[in-house]
Amino acid sequence: MSTKIEQFETYAPVFENIINSFEPNSPDDASQNQSNNSDLALGHAIPTSPKPDVSNLSISNTTTFAPEEAIGEQLMTDNQNMTANIVFSTYTDDKYGYSIKYPSNLGLGKPLSMEEANPNLVGNLFSIDNSSETTSNPADSAQVTVGAVYTNETYLLSKLTLADSFPNHTDFNFDSVVSIANEELSFYNMAFPSFVLLQNATTNLNNNPAYAVEYKYFNPSFRSMMQTRAIYILHDDRFLVVQFDSNPSKYYDYLPTFQKMVNSLEFENRQ
Repeated sequence: MSTKIEQFETYAPVFENIINSFEPNSPDDASQNQSNNSDLALGHAIPTSPKPDVSNLSISNTTTFAPEEAIGEQLMTDNQNMTANIVFSTYTDDKYGYSIKYPSNLGLGKPLSMEEANPNLVGNLFSIDNSSETTSNPADSAQVTVGAVYTNETYLLSKLTLADSFPNHTDFNFDSVVSIANEELSFYNMAFPSFVLLQNATTNLNNNPAYAVEYKYFNPSFRSMMQTRAIYILHDDRFLVVQFDSNPSKYYDYLPTFQKMVNSLEFENRQ
């Protein structure tokens, strides 16, 4: 567990720096952020109260990826207009042979490379709101990260997920995907206060087997609740994680945008 916490502590400041780079902080803001971070070291924030065990999660149900089933059709319908004025462009990853549509008139208007920010990270970050124009607090933003590796790239797999171990690439299958996802859920459950698992289910995304999880937790560094939906996808010899993070107060406002991004995901046939 200490290894996972150290890994998360390495990633979290980089993630926050990426968000903070959207706009310059004022001297007062920078001073306050530094104070907050020093007072809220992750090692002092781990809860000691008993929490439900998610180390051996069973699949709750089998379904196609349809968030409206989880949050209610009316809520999704009310928020569909959130995407009406969004301009979607296509990001293509030539190395891993996939493409995904993303909002190109929001945030910086382009994906940010996680690897360029820190070689210990994998994938790209997409802004799906304009919070960068008014705040540098990650808890006030809505973003999607997309990471991809080949299943034989074990070293990169360790950068993409918080799992401790990975199957041999010749044995990598959907059970491997579920196991990796559940290891990450177990880490969040033990490391963060107020963790609540909202959903875990097998999905079918454009004929690709996938595993969807949704959860909420309190992030001590941001002093805020956060809500996450992650889709773990296996396509031939490629493994992708598409993840949406937001404050729960705006989570459902931007869920339709995430839905559109996920539904646009396509793979190049390399056979």
